[in-house]
Amino acid sequence: PARASRSLTHCLGLVGLDFVGRGVADLSWDCPLDRSMGCTAVVLGAGGRSLVRCPVNSSISDGNAGGVERLSMLGGPWKSVASGVDGAVWAVGAGTVAQLRPHTNAQGRR
Repeated sequence: PARASRSLTHCLGLVGLDFVGRGVADLSWDCPLDRSMGCTAVVLGAGGRSLVRCPVNSSISDGNAGGVERLSMLGGPWKSVASGVDGAVWAVGAGTVAQLRPHTNAQGRR
């Protein structure tokens, strides 16, 4: 738990004050059955339209981004999220439940 807390704190520091300063609406953990892969925190921003994925491993505590992703979410605003399979996220909004998947743009970015 202490390692996860340190990793999450460091990750949120990397994504910037514009995300963290607005607050956090929800947090979900994605922990695969294969423990060697480590867990990922899925953090929904207070505005309900941005998401950060923070891997809980040593690479982000070394000072680099190490797989930290900040994603914009279509639809919403979303109130709650739960991690899904293959990068998908289940999101709950006002009377809506949706499965959202990352899309890659022309530059190969999510």
